[in-house]
Amino acid sequence: MIIGIIGLGKMGGNISIRLLKNKYTCYVFDKNRTSITNIEEQGGRGVKSLKGLVLSLSNPRTIWLMLPAGETTEKIILKIIKYMEKGDTILDGSNGYFKKDIKRSEKLVIKGINYIDVGVSGGIWGLKRGYCMMIGGNKKIFEKKKNIFCILSSEKNKGYMYCGKVGSGHFVKMIHNGIEYGMMQSYAEGFDIMKNINKKHVLYKHRYKLNLYDISEIWRRGSVIESWLLDLISISLAKDVNLKEFSGKVNDSGEVRWIVKTALEESIPLEVLTTSLYVRFKSRKNNRYGDKLLSAMRKQFGGHVENEP
Repeated sequence: MIIGIIGLGKMGGNISIRLLKNKYTCYVFDKNRTSITNIEEQGGRGVKSLKGLVLSLSNPRTIWLMLPAGETTEKIILKIIKYMEKGDTILDGSNGYFKKDIKRSEKLVIKGINYIDVGVSGGIWGLKRGYCMMIGGNKKIFEKKKNIFCILSSEKNKGYMYCGKVGSGHFVKMIHNGIEYGMMQSYAEGFDIMKNINKKHVLYKHRYKLNLYDISEIWRRGSVIESWLLDLISISLAKDVNLKEFSGKVNDSGEVRWIVKTALEESIPLEVLTTSLYVRFKSRKNNRYGDKLLSAMRKQFGGHVENEP
């Protein structure tokens, strides 16, 4: 079983290692030579160029892209298809915009190249826990590539699903990330209130000196609001309940902006998700404890770091 993987960042590198551990031969490329070396040390076969990666594989090829969504992914696809052939398949794990998937697939199908969009969740924990994958594209091609998804999957090969025609995988992942924003914002606001209940402006008899770490821990045990995000909050608070590592300037990766566009097209109200996005915008100018907690959660699940002020 042979696959090419382009993009060896936090998730692409771990995807490569997980496949290598399950007897895949992985030809890998990244613009960072150190990233290639790291995977070579795990048994991967590093190549020096995109052309070299494609030509190292035999037709029908399978190439997994794990790159930033948008222009970067688009440029790489335009480069590698020069060397690809009819029957080859691109698996795009970039969590890109579903409308661009449709346009891209229409161009690739003319060349006989298959395109499968894979929405990937699991962050930096995926190597150990496995990934949750939402997959769109031609169902026959999906069935042929199912072994890849089984190996990468969480929950004993149940962590993936075929969502439908091309774009649907990234569409479902887009909605997933929007829900994630709303959940994170709810946790952030709740902990913000508890953090500030002991402030001087609160009437003395109404003040409480609460142990936020202990609260996060007890909520993880049988509570209605227990979740993996709450697990990650607990990890962050155990390290430093004041979250001094974070400025509270919270980044966004773009998916909720796409959801807002989609909701406008469908005339669907989007109160919680739009507010959660606007709070992130506001945090870059005026941030609170809850904003620091948002940044802490993003670092825990995805290894995301705050942008420099």
